[in-house]
Amino acid sequence: MKRFACVFLALMMLALFAACGRETSAQSAVLPVEDSIFFAFGGALYREDPAKSTRARVLSSGVSGLILHGGWFYFVDTDQDNHLSRVRTDGTGREIFVELAAAQPQPAGDWIYFINRDDRGRLYRARGGEEPGAPERVTKRVCTALYAEDNVLFYSDGKQIFRLPPDAAEDGATPLPFQSSGVKQMQLAGGNAIAVRGGRLSAFRLTDETFLLDPVLPGEAEDWLLTAQGIFYSQEGQLLRLSPDIFSVASKDEVVYEADPNDPNSLLAYANGSRTPTYRVAVPAGGGDPWYVTVRGDSVFCAAKSDDHVFKEFLATEIDVLKNRSGTIVLPLGCRRVVGVAGEHVYFIAEEDGSLQRTKLINPKAELVLEAK
Repeated sequence: MKRFACVFLALMMLALFAACGRETSAQSAVLPVEDSIFFAFGGALYREDPAKSTRARVLSSGVSGLILHGGWFYFVDTDQDNHLSRVRTDGTGREIFVELAAAQPQPAGDWIYFINRDDRGRLYRARGGEEPGAPERVTKRVCTALYAEDNVLFYSDGKQIFRLPPDAAEDGATPLPFQSSGVKQMQLAGGNAIAVRGGRLSAFRLTDETFLLDPVLPGEAEDWLLTAQGIFYSQEGQLLRLSPDIFSVASKDEVVYEADPNDPNSLLAYANGSRTPTYRVAVPAGGGDPWYVTVRGDSVFCAAKSDDHVFKEFLATEIDVLKNRSGTIVLPLGCRRVVGVAGEHVYFIAEEDGSLQRTKLINPKAELVLEAK
């Protein structure tokens, strides 16, 4: 029995380390800095100056998990045993910052926080700046996910999400007041947060610590990116966007529906008076594909082909109960994975050839940025 327990524990730790080391779309690979845009692609770091229409390679290899802090880029260096390295924004001074196997680096205050894979996935930090400090352990608990915003760190031990103020130790962390077990990834933007729990996206607000939606989208969450412009993700080659208004939906009564002119099987949902669709929902047509959809007040009327075009009435709130919302389409095809947002562009990996491409949100059209190696 003891041997079985040891083997089980070892397998669990291997799974944790694999999750920590996996590069996911929960962390943006595109970072705007002043008038330039930096992006990590194929392990290299590039700098683009849109005003000058120039592009240059800053680092040729080893870049994963890119963050910016105090004039330095910090990254998990795949050329150096996944140690935490850094380089100045002008491309000079590349050096190993911490000689520990790191995952999910995040800046908060004067510190760079990271999951230490050499210490069973516990949370560590080291001071940044020109004279970096020695790394120190922050938590005794294993850390499964972390993200920082406004110099405050949020981290999960797999059971709860904690808020850690600047310079505080583990005993200074406070748990968020809602159930949040199983969090493996997390991202914050503009006081809103998304967390992956059990493979599904959950949404909550940090301003009032309110849990909102679980799940946000149907199915498992493998590809997503939270920004101030909303949640971007890909699905069956489509690039989709959920409006940030989804975080302000306090009740289903605040959502207004209308028929989607481009898809007779969907409704467009507008939250809290938004002028752009917040999300889409599939229409429950009672066993048949919708033939026609119209909305009157709080009711949705659907005529299904299988019922001889007899109109059926559904309350708008019943549609949300099905939890089948989806994003509005930015690009109808060609997207494998979203990697970042900068300015008016969304960057993504192309489905066909693995190249880095981008598109504008207004009048979207795919544009090649870099070919795949």
